[in-house]
Amino acid sequence: TLRAYQTLYESSVAFGMRKALMAEQGKSELERKLVQLEEDKRDLERQLKETKANAEAAEKKLNE
Repeated sequence: TLRAYQTLYESSVAFGMRKALMAEQGKSELERKLVQLEEDKRDLERQLKETKANAEAAEKKLNE
């Protein structure tokens, strides 16, 4: 009986460790994705700014 409890305890500890490692790995993956999305956002904001500037220039030229 004592051996069964010891085995159960060891299995539980191993399970907990696997879950903790999986969670940490998932967290790292999400952090990498966040960095990539922030870079994409900056690129899109830059493109938007350029497009607005081009539209304003075209409108100004049209009004001349």
